[in-house]
Amino acid sequence: MLDIYTLVNMYRKLLVFIFISTSYFLNAQQLQTETVVQLEVNLIETSGLLFLNDKVITHNDSGSDSKLYEIDTLTGNISRTVVVDNVTNIDWEDICMDADYIYIGDFGNNAGSRTDLKIYKISISDYNNTLNDTVTAETINFNFGNQTSFTSALFTTNFDVEALLSFGDSLYVFTKNWGNSETSYYAISKLQGSYAVNPKGTINSQGMITGGVYNNLSNEILLCGYTFFQPFVIRISQFLQDDFENGNIDRFLINVGTSSIQIEGICNYSNEGYYLSSESHLSGDSELLKITKANDLGLNYNQTEGVILFPNPVSDILFINSSKNVEVELYNSLNELIMVTTSKQLNISNLIRGLYVVRVFEEHGENTIHKIIVQ
Repeated sequence: MLDIYTLVNMYRKLLVFIFISTSYFLNAQQLQTETVVQLEVNLIETSGLLFLNDKVITHNDSGSDSKLYEIDTLTGNISRTVVVDNVTNIDWEDICMDADYIYIGDFGNNAGSRTDLKIYKISISDYNNTLNDTVTAETINFNFGNQTSFTSALFTTNFDVEALLSFGDSLYVFTKNWGNSETSYYAISKLQGSYAVNPKGTINSQGMITGGVYNNLSNEILLCGYTFFQPFVIRISQFLQDDFENGNIDRFLINVGTSSIQIEGICNYSNEGYYLSSESHLSGDSELLKITKANDLGLNYNQTEGVILFPNPVSDILFINSSKNVEVELYNSLNELIMVTTSKQLNISNLIRGLYVVRVFEEHGENTIHKIIVQ
């Protein structure tokens, strides 16, 4: 007998195929991705992406092994497999990281009935240095404080989750709302424990969100997802602290070529752009894709080439990456000049939390303006 998660995936794929067929002649402006490589058969259920040590890492979703896979970007084959030996994969849906840890979201919830939503926490040091490609994880348990019913209701609730990202000292999950095609986001502690969380805000995604990443170099969030006939990405920028819903929100339809439209994972790489991965089904193959600055997707980085401010948000030292000598001006939210320096390392530990503007004058170059968040 097929288990419920297999039935869910079969039914979801059938729905997508039906809507692709009925919507084939719809005409909309499309933006092209670049195919990096087709993924091997053991990765056709890819569901999340991570870029660590210049390598692309993925995992499969419901009912698969509790393993992380490094992808050879030339062949699409698995170059390394790391086992998380003390947990199971009920429905792993996304992966993210901070400076010290990898986080895996076991929170796929198509029926809205799960009471065991989890995020697994793995030391990056352990991942890098394990001698037998085996690691153990801590567990962060959570539930939605605003969910009152757990009666199984396939593809109708707003408590499915497929997107996870790290921002500041918290993790954020973005829901895949079958009921209203929006996404709500919730903040969860990075510390091991059990938490009841309530929504911080809601974004009209006009489709189902399946993955997310925060890019601290550009201070933007990218969410990926799909409607029943078209994948898309959403960029969130110019936000203050975690007030994402009131930032600048841009939505882009994307053309994925021979790939499946079911885009599931997204990660940024080397300040060059973003990798995407697609799950195989009737609309196309499982592929690793990318979107870059050259794609002209409007995914501009709030910095010009050669001038990068990091980290952002920042709490102590702000670094300015430029090959030239610089003069730096720092303004508060009232447009008051509060600092002038020629150093490329700004100590801002004494500033109050909030949004600031940094103006960088490069020697024999143009001046550029950057927004940063002090936390």
